[in-house]
Amino acid sequence: MKNNDDPRELLKAASEYMAENGHIKRASFKYGVPVKDITDAQEMRAKGVPSCALGSIEGAWWRRGGCDSYMAMSEATNIMTDWVRGNTGFTNIPSWNDHPDTTAEDVILALKRAAEGD
Repeated sequence: MKNNDDPRELLKAASEYMAENGHIKRASFKYGVPVKDITDAQEMRAKGVPSCALGSIEGAWWRRGGCDSYMAMSEATNIMTDWVRGNTGFTNIPSWNDHPDTTAEDVILALKRAAEGD
């Protein structure tokens, strides 16, 4: 597996993506402008838009050129799901991300900890 496809590196990149672009709840991304088509949406994600925890993983994946496989994003999501289940009392990422008490700082730190295997 090339470093660009390392799911833990993708989680680190996702934490940076969210730190740069902001955190949202109840949606994957907030574009702020009309999206013309799927290609336009992908380009906007790669440039950076506010996102939820899962959206930041996808946004970082697009920013890195879609990596070399979809597997890195899938594996990163699985690692993050395991972290959420083991550390938050929630059973899935969206429920935890969307909870009123979950902050951007919480998500950024969790992405970093999941990347480090903490």
